[in-house]
Amino acid sequence: MSEGQAKMEKMCIVMTGFSCNNNCIVCSVKPFSKTNKDKTTAEIIAIMKKKRESGAVNIEFTGGEPTMRKDIVFLVQSAKKMGFKEIAVSTNARLFSYEPFLNAMIDAGLTRVTATLDGGNERLHDAITRTPGAFKQTTSGIRNLISRGITTSVNTVFTKLNVNNLSEIAERLIEMRVPVWGVLDLIPDGNIKEAYKSSCVSFAETREALRTIYSYIDRLSMIELFDFPVCAIPPEMYADKARVIHFDAYGRMNVLDQVGYGPQRFEEKDGFFEDEHKIRVEACQKCSRVKECGGIWSRHYERFGEEDIRFTENNYLK
Repeated sequence: MSEGQAKMEKMCIVMTGFSCNNNCIVCSVKPFSKTNKDKTTAEIIAIMKKKRESGAVNIEFTGGEPTMRKDIVFLVQSAKKMGFKEIAVSTNARLFSYEPFLNAMIDAGLTRVTATLDGGNERLHDAITRTPGAFKQTTSGIRNLISRGITTSVNTVFTKLNVNNLSEIAERLIEMRVPVWGVLDLIPDGNIKEAYKSSCVSFAETREALRTIYSYIDRLSMIELFDFPVCAIPPEMYADKARVIHFDAYGRMNVLDQVGYGPQRFEEKDGFFEDEHKIRVEACQKCSRVKECGGIWSRHYERFGEEDIRFTENNYLK
């Protein structure tokens, strides 16, 4: 566990359903809305009560797009009444561009938001979300939240589509006074499943892109990396454990507690933390994080092969 992870209290993430008002090319869950109904209010309340009784103090509603739910204000109110300390929503932030909704959520007890921005300009973000007007609403929502004192971080899904737009995204976040930038490696499932091989980024290109992201660390408070294998992270970035938090399979399981739908993507087997989309190849055995990392995407391996992995002494401390 990194220093940053050690400072975090475990977050209970409640999957409320898969419905969404965007249709992002890079979304790993949207197609599941065809075979899974959104949770009912009663089902979610039952999950919340069970988690609170077991000692959970932080909760985050996610989806899909949880702000589409007619009961979302009630769910936030209920979380506050149950005594949850941090009450968060993972969202595209579009509805937060509307003052009445913003006010209702804040009055209900909302304390934190994780928003998603996949392009630094209207053309790119709207193309990735396949939703005209999404960029204007999302950036307006983020600005509204920050102006009201709501702790707001922004996530970006890392893909061929925006690998050359990272500096513009970073400048946009800094201009909006966003303190934490989360960068998520592209999951080979959902909407992108069939086009994954043409959309994923090689590890060599990933390292250079992550260096670009890291060059902004002094103008942000923190960078969070999700699902990147250790071998894809630049040594200097991986070593900065106070300002860069790396959520591998271990971090996903031990810092984030996702509930609401099954089967679970992550599990522990004999001390190894597994991700259903990942495999460990021969080179993984040289890594000091072989048990925790989860390996590399199986689809990435099919696309680039093992030669894509490059080891450095700073990446792998045995």
